[in-house]
Amino acid sequence: MDFSSFKHAQAFESFFAHVSQTAPFDVLTVPPDLWENLYLLEVRQDGGLIVRLAGAQVRDVFGRDLRGLDLRQVSHGGDSARVTAAYDQVVAERRAAVMRRRVHLPTKRVTRVIECGFAPLFDAAAPDRSTAPVNRILGCFFALEAGVRSADYGKDDFALHLG
Repeated sequence: MDFSSFKHAQAFESFFAHVSQTAPFDVLTVPPDLWENLYLLEVRQDGGLIVRLAGAQVRDVFGRDLRGLDLRQVSHGGDSARVTAAYDQVVAERRAAVMRRRVHLPTKRVTRVIECGFAPLFDAAAPDRSTAPVNRILGCFFALEAGVRSADYGKDDFALHLG
């Protein structure tokens, strides 16, 4: 996957190098400098994406602990439909992805550029990965305050790259 256009390219390279899509998730397999950026979603058969782990960076940006919430109930700004569709695509196509988008948070009077990488995790006990259910998604999330030049809302900068 090409991360070259992402500010956190090195972090994404490290994250994806340490994520096993078939082994049981263990936070100790991810470099400690990424722990505050991690999130883990449970993929339910009904399509729900329940937040099970939310690192400090995720909690800080959203201003609350998202654990137990369905990701579809969390506002992602004007790109909410595309954001949740990206997770659905990762599950359907069984591939990792990186995504970048700009989010305006009017209550905080700030614009943020969000970059996240996420990968489907498969049931390790399944005999064939190609048919194993995706039961979790592990992600790595970064947020930067946008400068004045990058806060132009007339421009759509949503980007999704599948691996």
